[in-house]
Amino acid sequence: MNSLPKLKNFLEKLKAAVYPENITCDLCGKELFGKERGAFCAECRKALPIIKGSICAFCGVPMGNDATYCDRCQNSKSVLMKNRAALEYTDEARRMIYGVKFGGKRYLLKDLAVLMTDTYLSEGFTADVLTYVPMTPAEKRNRGFNQSEILAEEIAKRLKLPVSDELTKIRNTKAQKKLTAKERAANLEGAFRVTNPDAFKNKDVVIVDDVYTTGATLSECASVLRKAGAKSVSGLTACITKYHVAGETAKSDEKGQN
Repeated sequence: MNSLPKLKNFLEKLKAAVYPENITCDLCGKELFGKERGAFCAECRKALPIIKGSICAFCGVPMGNDATYCDRCQNSKSVLMKNRAALEYTDEARRMIYGVKFGGKRYLLKDLAVLMTDTYLSEGFTADVLTYVPMTPAEKRNRGFNQSEILAEEIAKRLKLPVSDELTKIRNTKAQKKLTAKERAANLEGAFRVTNPDAFKNKDVVIVDDVYTTGATLSECASVLRKAGAKSVSGLTACITKYHVAGETAKSDEKGQN
């Protein structure tokens, strides 16, 4: 008879482990059950702003016309070969990125990494090595982690590619959010360094980051990597803002992006 309470207790613990309470969709708040359990409910997953259709050949922003490049990329002098993003930076994507950075929802990076891996494969990337936009030690201590580094590691696991940490940031920079495109580029000049050129020499490199705004950060990183001997450098980002859409006012509403 004494075994019944123990069995009941065991079953309750097992139920709690398999079906913990109060797991909800991170976008709409709906409670999740069974196979639906995860970061998002089925409806919100379908509604994610995954980029499809016509895009800028350089930065990857969605385009509403047949032009090859968006207005801001037509005269680009970046050594970056191209950038591709998984999501448009809509309210849903913005909540995800903000949740990762400031809301304790680092687990969302795995979901973003899955979407970015799909983008990598569908866009025909052929990387020898992945790297990521680095932080200074002080910046990383302040946040507690580098979201771009975690994304790169998660993507690399899925693609079975190496990740290099030899691209480093050697000085703190101003927050980018209130700077013009020209000021962003100047702010980042000389901020990055390759500590071991052999990690990238004669290799096709893909840089991972969370949000693409003007492309200033990826362009500066690409320049440093090419000088270190990289054969080519492309960008792979979780999101891209409408900052680049042809004909729209160049105004970014994101928090400190690149």
